[in-house]
Amino acid sequence: MDAERSSKLYRRNAPVYDLVARAFESIRTSAISNLDPRRGETVLDLGCGTGLSFGLLEARIGEEGRIVGLDQSPEMLARAERRISRSGWRNVRLIAANAAEHQLPAGSVDAVLCCLVHDLATSREAMQAAASALRDGGRFVVAGVKLATGPFATVLNPVLRVSARFGVTAPLTDSPWSTLEAVLGRLDIAELGWGFAYFAAGAKARFR
Repeated sequence: MDAERSSKLYRRNAPVYDLVARAFESIRTSAISNLDPRRGETVLDLGCGTGLSFGLLEARIGEEGRIVGLDQSPEMLARAERRISRSGWRNVRLIAANAAEHQLPAGSVDAVLCCLVHDLATSREAMQAAASALRDGGRFVVAGVKLATGPFATVLNPVLRVSARFGVTAPLTDSPWSTLEAVLGRLDIAELGWGFAYFAAGAKARFR
């Protein structure tokens, strides 16, 4: 992950991020549904951006749960802070840090969501750091856009590659979940839309 390029990209995109991201709301909804946050749990929203996932997470974890939102972009976090203030949430903690370098306490979160953050989902360091914060048996979901497979690939992929230049720094692939798979092991994978979106869900192995 190119942290410097990514930081510049999100600084530029912060003012319009919410508007653009709304087009991918079905991916976010599917990701959170499959993460299945439960009342009272602590969820790490990895690359939380402006906090678009917070409302859906809050509805599931309740006031007794906690959200840890981690993002390296001050511009995105400033907007997340305003969202938190408007909504009156008291159980959200924001961390300004590079996800590939920041270490949360081991076993401190019950679930990890990495939604529409391709640069992090394909970063071995970021996936390992997040997995280390996950308790044994905890759930992890990555979701986002990918290169299409199947009959629509020839038409969609040139458009996806051009569009990706405005939103990510890591190249799109047809299996962006492979990084998390290398860290966690077997994942449940589903392709969405016409094969250009996905979610992948796994759990951290329990050790006795």
